[in-house]
Amino acid sequence: MNSTRTPRTWGRARLVALALPAFAATAAFAQQPPAQGTPTENVKLETFSVVGSRIKRIDAETPSPVVRITQADLLNTGFSNVEDALRAMPFNSAGTISPESSGTGFASGSSTVNFRGLGNNNTLVLINGRRAVPSGAGAFNGFQSVIDIRQIPTSAIESIEILKDGASAIYGSDAVAGVLNIQLKRSYEGLGVDVSFGNTFGTDSQEVTAFVIAGAHTEKTSLLVTADYSSRNMLMNRDLDFSDNADLRRDQTSPNQVEQDPVTGLVIGGDLRSASTFPARFFIPGTATIRTFTGPTTDPNSAGAVAASRATGAGFYNFQQDSTLLPGQTTRGFGAYLKHDFSDTLYGFADLLFKRVETINLSAPSPFGTTDRGAGTNSRLVVPAASPFNPYGTRYFGAAGQAIELSTFRLVNAGPRIVDTTSDYPRYIVGLGGELPNKWTWESAYMFAQGSFDNASPGTSFDSRVQEALNGLNIGGQILYANPFGPEDPRVTDYYSGTNPTKARFTAELYDASVSGDVFNLPAGAVGAAVGVEYRQEKLIDVRTLENETGNIVGGSEGFGYTGARDVTSAYAELKIPVLKKVEVQLAARFEDYSDFGKTTKPKAAAAWRATPWLLVRGSFSQSFKAPDLAFLYQTGSVSFTSNQLFDPRRPDQPSGQLKTVGRGNPDLQPEETDATYGGIVIEVPGKLFKGLTFDIGYIKFDQDNLITRDAAAFTLTNELVLPAGRVVRKALTPAEIAAGFTVGVIDFVATDWFNANKVVNESWDFGVNYVRTFPTLGTFSLGATATYLGNFERDTVSSLGVTTAIDIDGTDSVPLWRGSATLAWRKGPWAASIFVNYIGSYPAQLFTGAGTEPDTKAQIRINPQVSYQTPWKTRVTVGVRNVLNEDPPFYISSQFGYNPAINTAEPAFWYVRLSRQF
Repeated sequence: MNSTRTPRTWGRARLVALALPAFAATAAFAQQPPAQGTPTENVKLETFSVVGSRIKRIDAETPSPVVRITQADLLNTGFSNVEDALRAMPFNSAGTISPESSGTGFASGSSTVNFRGLGNNNTLVLINGRRAVPSGAGAFNGFQSVIDIRQIPTSAIESIEILKDGASAIYGSDAVAGVLNIQLKRSYEGLGVDVSFGNTFGTDSQEVTAFVIAGAHTEKTSLLVTADYSSRNMLMNRDLDFSDNADLRRDQTSPNQVEQDPVTGLVIGGDLRSASTFPARFFIPGTATIRTFTGPTTDPNSAGAVAASRATGAGFYNFQQDSTLLPGQTTRGFGAYLKHDFSDTLYGFADLLFKRVETINLSAPSPFGTTDRGAGTNSRLVVPAASPFNPYGTRYFGAAGQAIELSTFRLVNAGPRIVDTTSDYPRYIVGLGGELPNKWTWESAYMFAQGSFDNASPGTSFDSRVQEALNGLNIGGQILYANPFGPEDPRVTDYYSGTNPTKARFTAELYDASVSGDVFNLPAGAVGAAVGVEYRQEKLIDVRTLENETGNIVGGSEGFGYTGARDVTSAYAELKIPVLKKVEVQLAARFEDYSDFGKTTKPKAAAAWRATPWLLVRGSFSQSFKAPDLAFLYQTGSVSFTSNQLFDPRRPDQPSGQLKTVGRGNPDLQPEETDATYGGIVIEVPGKLFKGLTFDIGYIKFDQDNLITRDAAAFTLTNELVLPAGRVVRKALTPAEIAAGFTVGVIDFVATDWFNANKVVNESWDFGVNYVRTFPTLGTFSLGATATYLGNFERDTVSSLGVTTAIDIDGTDSVPLWRGSATLAWRKGPWAASIFVNYIGSYPAQLFTGAGTEPDTKAQIRINPQVSYQTPWKTRVTVGVRNVLNEDPPFYISSQFGYNPAINTAEPAFWYVRLSRQF
């Protein structure tokens, strides 16, 4: 499809530029004070670029809210990687993808940011001012293209800049909720080494990191090289008391799934163990009665069979004993930056970055249900009468032996499902730049970047082979059978299990050219301008095996390979206008031409008023867009299962179950549209007593429409007869079903196709305070605190039939109203210390399985202290503890983990020692 999209009017942008809102948002982390005794002198201020503007400037405070986090600030948080530090920022709200929350899903082990809760793919991530490449792994059932922050070498970071309002007018698609720009070190002289070692108390999640940096320069040439390594052991759910059992009831001897407070009626516990179990559940022949065994056995006599019972645990499987809390991970990286001045007005540069991330995640052994390929009723697995592991077979009943059908079965003999992934992120840039007459500057570059995601999947079981193994296999002249109730010959297990490697590649090539400088002078100063063009090619290739595409994988993991590609041509312009001595206006616009959906133009207007030397008032209005991710357009089929048990209204004879859904791309999708309105103030408290004390308050509103959505499976089932054909795909009727009077077969899968329809309004308030004070005898203290209040978060969910459901999200399940963080740091001579505090507010939990309301999920507070000493041997030694009080995450009944991994953090107390030396 190729259509020209009409840009929205500039009217509101002009209005915002003339009548500024009254509030602003800015920095969060405490700034590292300068070393004591450093002399001060008058220096010439050099111009520099700040994220959110292509025009170089002297004043760090821009009309738009920009947070700047230094390497020292990152170290003060106590986190060993940048992704954990970024997730602790208060405006990074709602759910993010983290190694503990992604589990064995589509983006296993990945780490993302989710500014304002608008989506993990709605924040633009830059590395040194140019786009970071998405991971090959797609999030959100395989459709979202997200930036995996793990590709950033943490120790190589010079600073992080975060623009907290929309910026599509400057940077294009994805800059909806803001921009995250990672500035890596570009200048270094000598050799530096940084190593750390740490572990959790009482468990073994040992972590080792190492970083080396070397740099040198001549009069015209500079070279910088970095290498980084990290390794962390896996932490299992069974290792911690709060996550070792999916049975979250206080009274685990009760026969009831739901536990309620007798006074308040609130749901205070629930049993989330799986009914897909080992030993398997089976039907007594000729009846609907289900039996199982209390423990694994090679002698499954019918006399020992028992009914499933929550009280005894028979017929229920605690998968938390076999799944990962934090994955094992190893990373290796390399970087090089070369710059050469050919003359006073011409330079060239080359930038190389490579990161490999290897992750291992474990999930419980594969569950086999009635949706898979058995030979029995509705695809149930059949254990033939001849099998020695059939409790009603010929082994026990002779000629009267009968085959049995399994109700559910978990393939414990095959071991846990293993997601063994390797992600590679090569990136290189070559370019030229220089100066033009009248102090104008220019730069042009070519970039190649790729994000790959290879999953070896060594713990895969294959549907068709399980039934064959139950029927009996001739191996070495022996007939061997699979045992659904206990141990079996390893050769049988090897027959129906193996590896199923899949891979995905996201490749981006970028050509860009820009110029900037002063156009002319006004009484209040020079008018700055920047213009540029970009051409970008993106390609996503997802390769699946035949087993995936034919649905021959036990427990899901199905899907189809596909290829998607697009070209994007862009042009942008920006003006910085000093209207008055104390008033600056920024105007920007960007034109984009996408090969797959058409053209769009987005504007931005911002202004800043220095009302007094201590008061800055600023505001902005911008329009942003999010182009459909390639998978949303080109995916041919991504398979998942509903989170809830659903009934088929047209086949009431069928039990409820988790239905298979197949998500399919839609090439007619259009961009998502967003209006962002921001305003705020920054106060630098005057006077000697409070010099260095600043406050900031900010308000920002995102008004979104045309958001990509799809119908829920339950809605599709209810409206099957009025929706287009093919939305509910059923199996062919069997002769027995026809004889019984049924007119439709059982459900094979529900198709969930994407379309543009939803709307969102998101309003937040940001609050910040920073204070730096030096005392002659006590040293330098610095305090930085920030908080975000989610004032309003509304979503209009629109079905394909036009039915709108309004949802108020703020303060509901997984969306706390308040988040905050603070850092208190101190430095005197060779000593330094800091305490970082992260706060995640409480929120109401969801309805538990329709049985009632849970109590509010409590707030979480984590405290990370550390202390460091600069030894006489030029080595700084740092000792610290993350989560020093060893606080468990808040109890959350709706997740089998016992906590909410999308919001809260589970890492127990973790000690570390870091050594840093410069040679």
